Amino acid sequence: IEYRLPLFGQIEVTLCEESKILYELLDERGETERLKQMEHLGVLHEVFACPIYTRWAYVVTILYLIEQAKPFIKISNNVKLKEINISSGEELLKCWALLLFTGHLHGTFSTERALLKKLKEEDYDKLFKKLFEDDRLRENLKKIVDDEKLFHVFYILTAYKTLKMRKEYHKKKKEYYETHKEKKEKKGELHENELLEIFKAFLLEENYYSEANRGEIEKREKLKRLVGYFKSFRELAFVILDGYYAQVSLNLNPLYIIKHLDEMTDEGYLRTLIDDIQKYFYNTIYHSQEGITNHLFYSNLFLKLFNKNGDTKQLIEYLCNNKIDKQELMKKKKHRYKHFIRVKFREDEINGFLTQEKEMLNKSGLNNDDEDILFGITFNPPTNEY
Repeated sequence: IEYRLPLFGQIEVTLCEESKILYELLDERGETERLKQMEHLGVLHEVFACPIYTRWAYVVTILYLIEQAKPFIKISNNVKLKEINISSGEELLKCWALLLFTGHLHGTFSTERALLKKLKEEDYDKLFKKLFEDDRLRENLKKIVDDEKLFHVFYILTAYKTLKMRKEYHKKKKEYYETHKEKKEKKGELHENELLEIFKAFLLEENYYSEANRGEIEKREKLKRLVGYFKSFRELAFVILDGYYAQVSLNLNPLYIIKHLDEMTDEGYLRTLIDDIQKYFYNTIYHSQEGITNHLFYSNLFLKLFNKNGDTKQLIEYLCNNKIDKQELMKKKKHRYKHFIRVKFREDEINGFLTQEKEMLNKSGLNNDDEDILFGITFNPPTNEY
């Protein structure tokens, strides 16, 4: 893969075995092109006068960081996922980079907030039993909705897409090893569920291994370390791209951090540095007053669109088959709302606020055309305020 990135310039990433097969499959299905058309900051680009960068730029940045880190971390050995043998830790990391974000929708978290609200209105436990046979996978996805983890909602769509792609991936893998028989001997038996296990290994993390014997414990620790590395690459990609594109006057050269990646993964001072930078981004970009107003406005529009597309199972089918595409999702009129007040309140005040202050605001005369004032409750993780 060749690409031009801020800070790094023209870069080149090499994919082998599992990641090569997965990339070709995603490319054939139009997933890579879709990510190339998807604004990384979603509707926040409506707020900030800044260059647009895409989800694909984010994916390629992660892939490039993985390659840059190879001399400093141990990712060259094979990884055992249950009975499946992945050729190297590097290949597993690159597969995660390519696969995990395919569940994102145009509009990103604003659209995905609408999907979360739609799921909460349904019997999603019953729905997930229809969609996901694997008990542990289903319980982890259900927990995303139970706990209203907005930033993880896209994993639900990634999981469903993975289920639909696993047979195609298996077929491509068989074809690949028929022409690379020397690699087939190292690989061992091919399994139809390999792509699903790759996804589950990230979602379940160290809980992917359930046995307490020594061999399982060692594999659990290895997987935990790889997941930690991947999350670090993911955060660094955010910091690099948002710092260069989102006009927050903060640029970071990640090469020093890559050389000391274990320090970041092990909750050291580099971990504190990245956390602080992300808090800064939350306050200046993601949870800015203008950003939240825009986010809530479009999220409500997307929910109305979703409610027009049959039952929730059919909606998920449409979303995963890209039938509700960018053109339909992003037919958005410029909203006329402006942020005029931010109220801080305790968690135990939320229900009262919803039933009393909203009614009071709507009767206040601020809205002259009898429309509801745009209203929403958001939780701000860095400051722990509602």
